[in-house]
Amino acid sequence: MEEKLNQVINILDNILHPIEYLKETGYELLVDIQNLSFDICLLAGFIALLLYVFGYKNGKRWAFMIPCIYIILNLVIGAITHA
Repeated sequence: MEEKLNQVINILDNILHPIEYLKETGYELLVDIQNLSFDICLLAGFIALLLYVFGYKNGKRWAFMIPCIYIILNLVIGAITHA
């Protein structure tokens, strides 16, 4: 019973304070993006490197650009979430 009452209070709090709810949700989303970006960039970089090895010339450009994208993404998200 107490758990359901807490859920109702949380829902009402989200309705009454939408800005705080959006801040919390946005923060959680940015942290999740930062945590998953390494795996995504690693996989994309590896695929681009394989494409370059097998003769696709644009693979070289992406293989060297993806680490830069990862660093920039982490710097921007880190600055936003720690501000």
